[in-house]
Amino acid sequence: MKTIFFILAILISGPFSLNQKLSGMWQEKTISAGDGYLGRYVFSDSTFEYHVNSYDELNSIRTIGGYYSIQKNKIIFRIHYIDKFDENNMKIWKSFTATLNDTWSIDFDSSKLIKTKLNPIIEESAVFLMPSKDCIEIDGKKYYHCTNYQGE
Repeated sequence: MKTIFFILAILISGPFSLNQKLSGMWQEKTISAGDGYLGRYVFSDSTFEYHVNSYDELNSIRTIGGYYSIQKNKIIFRIHYIDKFDENNMKIWKSFTATLNDTWSIDFDSSKLIKTKLNPIIEESAVFLMPSKDCIEIDGKKYYHCTNYQGE
């Protein structure tokens, strides 16, 4: 009887764990993009990148990335690196196109983006739900699968 229960448990949990791999880009709040994207996750195999809202032009950190895993209703992020603007050479200006922060903006064209590997690696977890195949929730915030995403 224990053997039958064990085999059933493997058969039932196997497909569930295989389906817990995400791929593509998942944008917060909407599948639409205007001039830029909102905060978004890009998943591939077991790696992830979180890209900061494109409209937040004062945030020097632009991307965090590393590996992820899903266990039941929890997603675990292992952050290995960040992409951020070099604060020693960063230029700030009043932009006519910026939509947040009273039009203050980092001059992205003249500021250098650098990748910084983290040591030690940061591990964080969040509540994870997948209410539909096109929507995920991470800590209560909804992200929608954008099938037309071409990368950055």
